[in-house]
Amino acid sequence: MKYKYLLIIFIAGFIGRLLGAMLKVTHNRGAHEWMWASTGIMVFSLLLLIWKLLKNRDRNNFLNK
Repeated sequence: MKYKYLLIIFIAGFIGRLLGAMLKVTHNRGAHEWMWASTGIMVFSLLLLIWKLLKNRDRNNFLNK
């Protein structure tokens, strides 16, 4: 798998979001920042993954012409 590191980062952000949700349910303190940070990590890694895939696709189309 070519982009496994980006997927690992996305999964780590998702796990962080779940941990933030559990913190919010149990303690109701400190979870807001954690959830925003992990959401930012998820969005950043997803955008980077999409950009890499589109860049690779355009390169393949250019080489095939």
